[in-house]
Amino acid sequence: MRGWVLALASSPASDDAREWEALLSGGPGAMLAGPSAARHLGMQPPVSRPCIVVPPSRHLRLPDVTVLRAAVPDHDILFLDGLLLTCRVRAVTDCVFLFAEEQALAFAERSLQRRWISFEELRLRIISATGRRDIAKAVRIMRALGSGAQSDAERTAVRLLSSAQIGGWRCNVAVTDALGIIGQVDIAFSQVKLAIEIDGRAWHVDRDRFQSDRTKQNRLVAAGWTVLRFTWEDVCLNGPSFVRQVRSALMRLAA
Repeated sequence: MRGWVLALASSPASDDAREWEALLSGGPGAMLAGPSAARHLGMQPPVSRPCIVVPPSRHLRLPDVTVLRAAVPDHDILFLDGLLLTCRVRAVTDCVFLFAEEQALAFAERSLQRRWISFEELRLRIISATGRRDIAKAVRIMRALGSGAQSDAERTAVRLLSSAQIGGWRCNVAVTDALGIIGQVDIAFSQVKLAIEIDGRAWHVDRDRFQSDRTKQNRLVAAGWTVLRFTWEDVCLNGPSFVRQVRSALMRLAA
C-alpha cells in the first residue's frame, strides 16, 4: 500500500500507473503538475517522478511523489485523456522551480524554442511567485533567458577576468573593417585581436539575431580577429573553464 491507494503486486510500475496512484492518493481536486503534466503534454521532461498539485488547505505527504499545494485557476487546468492536469505554461513554470538549476535552465530554454511558453509569460509567472521556495534560482534562470542575459553575463565575465588578473581588454568596443563598422564586441583584447562574444541562453530563438551575429562573426574573422563565443551558462555556471579558454587563446595569440 502507498499513500491511500492499494495496488496489485503484479501491476507494472509504469509512469502512468505511478501518476494515477498519486492522483488518487491526492484526493478531490488533485491534478498532475510540473514534470507529470509536461510528460502528458509531450514535452519529455528530464524527471519522471510523479508530481501533483492539491488544494492549499490539504497537507499531504506521499512517498516518491512531489506534492505541490496551490489554488489552480480554471484557465490553468486541462482535461486530457481522462486526466486533470495543469496547462503548458504552468507546467513549464513549475519545472523551473522543481528541477536542479542546469536542468531547469535547459528545459526552460527548450520550452522557449518550441514556443510552449513565451518569455513574457515565464517572467510574469516567476514575478508572481515571489516567496515561493527556490525563487532566487528561478530569477537567475529568468535573467539568463531574457534580454538582460548578456549584460548579466558580461558583468560576471569582467569579474572573472579581473579576479584572474587578466588585463588588456575593454568592453563594448566598436570594431571596423574596410566596409565600415562591423559592430560592438562584448569584450575585446584589441592588441591581439581577440573578441569575446557572450550569448543569452535563448539568443538563437530570434532568427534575425542569429543571422546578424553570424554576419558579424564572419566579418570579424575576415578582418583578422579570433572570436570566442560563450553562453550565459558558460560564464555564469562554469567560470573556471571560461577563464582557462580565454587565457589559452591569449597565450596562443601572443606567441
